[in-house]
Amino acid sequence: MIAAGIDIGSPEEYQVAPLPAAVNIIEKDFEKGVALLPKEKGGIVYCNGGGRSYSAYRKLMKLAYPSIYQAILSEWKEAGLPVVKSQL
Repeated sequence: MIAAGIDIGSPEEYQVAPLPAAVNIIEKDFEKGVALLPKEKGGIVYCNGGGRSYSAYRKLMKLAYPSIYQAILSEWKEAGLPVVKSQL
């Protein structure tokens, strides 16, 4: 079961179109923020281009998160998967 999306982008990027149930953990705060995520539920790590999310994905794998996936937000949208529209 997937707990949430984990948006590694900036707060501005997160406001544009986060995945449903996503949390925003910016890259520099990743180590501290990830400690709040339950290991048993897993998640999808994503960003706009793939570089930051891949780095975060690798860190989570090393921390033994069992069900972690990595995604690129533009590909997610192209596939027609759900996003939450900004309230701005």
